[in-house]
Amino acid sequence: PVLRVYLDDLVTPLFDVIVDISALLQTNSAWFGFTGTTGGVVSTYTLLDWSFVTSTIPYSYDDCVSAITMQLGNTCEFSTTVATASGLNPGCGGAGNPLDAWFSFQTVCDGDYRVSLCGSAFDTRLAIYSGAAGCPTIGSTPVACNDNSAACGGSASEIVLTASAGETYFVQVGGAGALAGNGSISVQQLSGVPTNDLCSA
Repeated sequence: PVLRVYLDDLVTPLFDVIVDISALLQTNSAWFGFTGTTGGVVSTYTLLDWSFVTSTIPYSYDDCVSAITMQLGNTCEFSTTVATASGLNPGCGGAGNPLDAWFSFQTVCDGDYRVSLCGSAFDTRLAIYSGAAGCPTIGSTPVACNDNSAACGGSASEIVLTASAGETYFVQVGGAGALAGNGSISVQQLSGVPTNDLCSA
């Protein structure tokens, strides 16, 4: 289910939070707390009403134009369970257009970069597109595509990409065939770290 948070009205949600209730429930009940902070100042909010629902609304990263920008070295949780298909078939992991989520990252140096879905809870497929001309369109060919990576030891996907500094890439995350599920994505720089990466250097 999804916890949807609004401020002052019930028209425009501030954000959605994926909540795995099954992992929280021990005796068919659970307690939830909320804390709001702004600029280091803790504020008290009145919770008028709340409920958990199974969301049918795609998350904000459901298409390329609203792709989440990944910082190198970070990991981001995602879900494609209510995603829609963008219409791009990456060319690996079966026929058809996957229900997909979108991310982007920018290279800082010449070198190798690893984009990994290892540990995801479903059979994934992963495609990386050049962002030189903006978001890919129907018929665009990814610079790399992977279905099942041996590095993940299962059905999750991983790509190691050799890239030049200052390039932007868009990452399409979907399932094999029409599968959907929850997972995590990480982007790491493997080589080409600058000599001035540390203060002592």
